[in-house]
Amino acid sequence: MASIRDLDLERDAEGVVALMREVWPTAVVSTESWRHRVETIPERAEHRAWVAEEDGAIVGNAYAGRNFFTQGSDSGFCGVSVLERCRRRGIGAALAQVALAHGGRIGANELSAQFVENEAGVAFAPKYGFREARAEAESILDPRTVTERPAAVDLRTVADVDPRLVYDVDIGATRDMPSLETIDDI
Repeated sequence: MASIRDLDLERDAEGVVALMREVWPTAVVSTESWRHRVETIPERAEHRAWVAEEDGAIVGNAYAGRNFFTQGSDSGFCGVSVLERCRRRGIGAALAQVALAHGGRIGANELSAQFVENEAGVAFAPKYGFREARAEAESILDPRTVTERPAAVDLRTVADVDPRLVYDVDIGATRDMPSLETIDDI
């Protein structure tokens, strides 16, 4: 049986990213980008995360926190992921319990969660009181099949651009994302 413990950002980064790549097959994530994302979650989110570990390997993770994108919101967010080969053994249930308990402790009146729609996720979510509130569809294109050439652009690293411009693009893109609440407090 897996043991559940608090996430250790240093120790667990590679294992959590490997898990994410399996569970979210279209995710573009590196250890560095994931660490940055976790490290920059604002304190007001009261974010916590956990991992499920078996024989020194991460086989699942969970997280929960407050919505920090919407002013005055009393909702929260959470997520549970388990490697496919480790499902149906109680790991997801144990992770869900700690995430939901944390949501209750921080006073979230409801929690939203995202998952890639698959048979396991669709069966798991209602057991913990989740219902479908919205759905997303991903469009995927294999770049090897594209014959058209894009217009020439000036590509630069983020470090070489005025950070205010990067912020403006991020705000615009984030506010354009579908959400259950207005995104107004980034």
